[in-house]
Amino acid sequence: MEVGTTLEMMRETAAYRLELVPMDQVSPDLLNKWRAFLEDHSQGSPMLDPIWLQEHIATGNSQISVYFLLRGDSLAGFVPVLLSDSQVKCQLGEIGVRSFPVRRMTLLGSGGLFPEDNSAYEMLFRHLSAQKERFDALYLDNVPTDSFLWKFLETNPQVHKALTRYVPERPAARLLLHLEGSFESYMARFSSKHRQTLRRKVRKFQDLAPGETLPVCFTRPDQVEAFIEQAVEISRKT
Repeated sequence: MEVGTTLEMMRETAAYRLELVPMDQVSPDLLNKWRAFLEDHSQGSPMLDPIWLQEHIATGNSQISVYFLLRGDSLAGFVPVLLSDSQVKCQLGEIGVRSFPVRRMTLLGSGGLFPEDNSAYEMLFRHLSAQKERFDALYLDNVPTDSFLWKFLETNPQVHKALTRYVPERPAARLLLHLEGSFESYMARFSSKHRQTLRRKVRKFQDLAPGETLPVCFTRPDQVEAFIEQAVEISRKT
């Protein structure tokens, strides 16, 4: 992606400017503003966290950049974007007929964290539309249907003119789990009867297991591959 792409917004309604910066070239000053911004705004996705994104690009397989929305020297919003290659599969029922290569631009983290301001989103999508030769499809995932972004995409004439909308699946509920604290604090949330039931299930599992059981906690990025191998093997049998 281009380095330091900047758009000046000449509008009376909002004095924003938009900067597109590759994730591995975000300056320390901008990174500090990003972290301070997250402290003041709730985030529903780890994909909005700079640490998560830095770990993701460390694999060397991801082209992630960040659109920073600035008002003067202050950060007003941001959205990470991922440029990747994928396949669109054509099927008749469950029979695969053909697949087509697609270069996809994904707005990460449920569309990022922008202010609820039409001019800010118009600026973003105008810039994305101007770069359409660099990708075939713009992809948004896990955008709440009651969010400002969803309503903007539903009603904004500029978006409808520049992009053809395709929704492969109807909106559905998503579950988000926040795991924090110790196992003991987690168990303390339940009644004594329910805690006994859970412990009884653990003992039953241990009695029926074909050998010694060993609980393992996966907490680091380098453990993910081993976890996936074991999880897939279990999934095939259950």
